Amino acid sequence: MSDNKTDVSKTSGSKLATVTRRTFLASAGVIGGGLALGLTLSPNRLAMNSPGFLQAGELVLNTWVKLTPDNRLTVIIPHSEMGQGAGTGLAQMLAEEMDAAWETVSIEQAPADDNYINSDLTRGYLLGDNAQIPAFAYRMLDFTFYQLAKGLIGQLTGGSTAISLTGQHGMRRAGAAAREMLLKAAATTWEVPVDSLRAENSTIVHAASGRSASFGEFASLAATYTPNLKPALKDPAEYKIIGVAKPRLDVPAKVDGRAQFGIDVNVPGMKYAAIEQAPVFGSQVKSLNDAAVVELPWVHKVVNLSDAVAVVADSYWEASRALKSIEIEWQGGITGLDSDGLRQTHNRHLDGDADEVRQETMEALGDAPAMLDSPDTVSVEYATPYLAHATMEPMNCTAWVRDGQCDVWVGHQNPVFARNAIAETLGMEREQVVVHNMLLGGGFGRRSEMDNLVQAVKVAEQLDVPVKLIWSREQDMANDFYRPAVVSRMRGR
Repeated sequence: MSDNKTDVSKTSGSKLATVTRRTFLASAGVIGGGLALGLTLSPNRLAMNSPGFLQAGELVLNTWVKLTPDNRLTVIIPHSEMGQGAGTGLAQMLAEEMDAAWETVSIEQAPADDNYINSDLTRGYLLGDNAQIPAFAYRMLDFTFYQLAKGLIGQLTGGSTAISLTGQHGMRRAGAAAREMLLKAAATTWEVPVDSLRAENSTIVHAASGRSASFGEFASLAATYTPNLKPALKDPAEYKIIGVAKPRLDVPAKVDGRAQFGIDVNVPGMKYAAIEQAPVFGSQVKSLNDAAVVELPWVHKVVNLSDAVAVVADSYWEASRALKSIEIEWQGGITGLDSDGLRQTHNRHLDGDADEVRQETMEALGDAPAMLDSPDTVSVEYATPYLAHATMEPMNCTAWVRDGQCDVWVGHQNPVFARNAIAETLGMEREQVVVHNMLLGGGFGRRSEMDNLVQAVKVAEQLDVPVKLIWSREQDMANDFYRPAVVSRMRGR
């Protein structure tokens, strides 16, 4: 890859692969005097939220839970929905611990806001499933996971971690904490002991007096309490929602057309951009001749991005047509590389002709190497080429840069890091950038990268209207972050 591609990828995805537990302990300030300082200054992670994210009548019980007086429960999901059903699964885990009635539950995408950074993903990765945190240090460590997540994770969706880490460490805890707050509110209202109450199906019940009331009736008072960071969780034997097949919460809107993907965005006054990117990584525009298109009334701008050329027009079809009429000369970049040459290089390395070869120990295999010298040994070779992600929804991003602010509509696997990349590209403060994260028509890791949205804001910066940049399928296949090409040789008998 070229330096340009590498620079873009530095801001994407997760950096957890480079973090060891020793690094974590050092950066968390656990060693030395940091512990006492953390205990004093650390805020309650579950109490963090953004009031501007509330709709009329909604009350916040904790970061991931909103409740209304009429008993509607909204679960805030810090993962992108790209067909995998993470939202429904996470809502089930939270509703289970909250003892909520499933029919009252809906889900909402967390905003690209620091208050909704996925710190529970960091906790799960660093400490595993069974780590026990001392009660006296819980608040400090919990906030430390949040601080680390700001630089390492953001709101990453990937690696099959939503259920196993976010759900296990975050959603269950948020649900249990909300249940405790509602029980406390009911006990205060009815002037009875908390342990005389139980929660079931979004209702608080006092068996001794026969009284019952919905969660919503206690929402206002419950919202004034501080969430418990370490509430008691259910025994799996008590589960009624987890492990039970539930209809996907995102499917009805996808069936009736209400669901909005990035490609569906339509901002008033919006124009469309088509793009032609360098034919090889590292290549740059040497010259371009746009005389054939700049006078066309439907063409608004031709933008030279150094490693790509974009045309902005009234429609995507018009932009694509105009782009084909521009003469572009490229220079530099990786040359002399093709699939046959890569395969030959791999084969030479397998034959031992490599600067560095990793030798795996064979000691544990006993006589296996000698056994493979038998005439009935079977030898096979497997090879796969570089492969594109080939997302079903074309790569796209809509950007509007005006009056010292930028709005971006895009389906992305890490909207918080996307916001960071956009702010850096435009030289803005993060507070000046709003990322509206949409549904993703397939991601597979491809939509954790920043290249298409950086291009979109650079193009939109040169106009005073919203611009939707769409990659053609050809551009997508030729400019992916590819799965590696691999050749493997194996012997057995």
